[in-house]
Amino acid sequence: MVKLQHMGLLAIAISSILALSITLPAATALIQRDNFDDSHTTARFLGGQKICGDHLCKPGQYDKQLKRLNDAQHSVSIKCREALQNKTKC
Repeated sequence: MVKLQHMGLLAIAISSILALSITLPAATALIQRDNFDDSHTTARFLGGQKICGDHLCKPGQYDKQLKRLNDAQHSVSIKCREALQNKTKC
């Protein structure tokens, strides 16, 4: 009869551990990311101020910087595509 009580306590303990492990989250660091903006801003002003290199952007400067970056990436992809067609290094 004593062994039966110990078996019951063991069964309750195991089922409690299983229930808690299922219901509790593993870690809060594993929360899925939902913001893919990746904008480089500061908290100096509400909404953030854009950063251009080592200084705060002047009006219109950030958009010009993004355009130059996009153009540079596009030209590299064209060069690499041509290099691959010619079977040379990119």
